[in-house]
Amino acid sequence: MGAYEKLTLLGDRAVKKLSNLAEIARLNALNLKETSFQNKLFDKLGRRYFNLYGENPSEELLQITEDIKESLFKTSAYKEKLQFLRNRRVCPACGQRVSRDAVYCQRCGVMLPAPPLVIDSVPKEIISEKIIEELISEKLTSEEVISEKLTSEKIISEEITSEIIEDLVKNTD
Repeated sequence: MGAYEKLTLLGDRAVKKLSNLAEIARLNALNLKETSFQNKLFDKLGRRYFNLYGENPSEELLQITEDIKESLFKTSAYKEKLQFLRNRRVCPACGQRVSRDAVYCQRCGVMLPAPPLVIDSVPKEIISEKIIEELISEKLTSEEVISEKLTSEKIISEEITSEIIEDLVKNTD
C-alpha cells in the first residue's frame, strides 16, 4: 500500500470519526431538548394537580402537597422581607413595586392604602431579626423595657412580643 492510499484511508477514518462526533453532539442536543420539554410537562402537570387538588390531595401525594405549601409560604415571606428591607411594597391593583411611602401607584394611579407599621403576613422570625438588632444596639436588657418599647411604639403586636424577648435573651447569652 502506497503513501497515497494510506493518507486516503486515514482521511476516511478521520471523516468517519468526525461524522460520529457530530451525530453524538446532535443526539445529545436533541435528548437535552426533549428532556427539558418533559420536565416542563411534569412541572405543568404538578402545578395543575396542585391547583386543582392541593386542598384535598390523594393520600400518596399529601406530604408533597404540604411541602409545596410550606415552601410557597416561605418564598412569600422572603419576598415580603425583601420588599420591607428595600422600603418597597406592591400595588394591590396592578402588582407594580412602589415606594413604601407612595400614596398613588405610578403605573395604574390607584390610591394605595396606608402602609402598615408592621407587615402582618411577615412571620415573627423575619420581623424579630431587625428588632433584636436594634434592641441590642440600644443595650435594652430589661424584659419590661423591651416589651414597653415594642408595644408602645406599635412596632409589633403584644402577642409576639414575648417570643421576640425570648429570641433576644437567646441572642444575648
